[in-house]
Amino acid sequence: RDGDHGHGDDPRQHDGVEHRVTVLAAGCEYNGEPYRSLSKIASTITGTPWNGFLFFFGRASGTKNGAEDRAG
Repeated sequence: RDGDHGHGDDPRQHDGVEHRVTVLAAGCEYNGEPYRSLSKIASTITGTPWNGFLFFFGRASGTKNGAEDRAG
């Protein structure tokens, strides 16, 4: 997006739905709403507590984009 200086704008798949988060200098944005942490966004998406960094960028099974499809 023009003028957007966010990072980490890669989609994350969860339960067949693509979720896109923009990491900004002062927090994050998800669905047009500001959030203070990736963990809060991950918990909002899943309904369970998550380490936000692992949910969006981790390499453990089930925590990286498409990992659910490769596991098993």
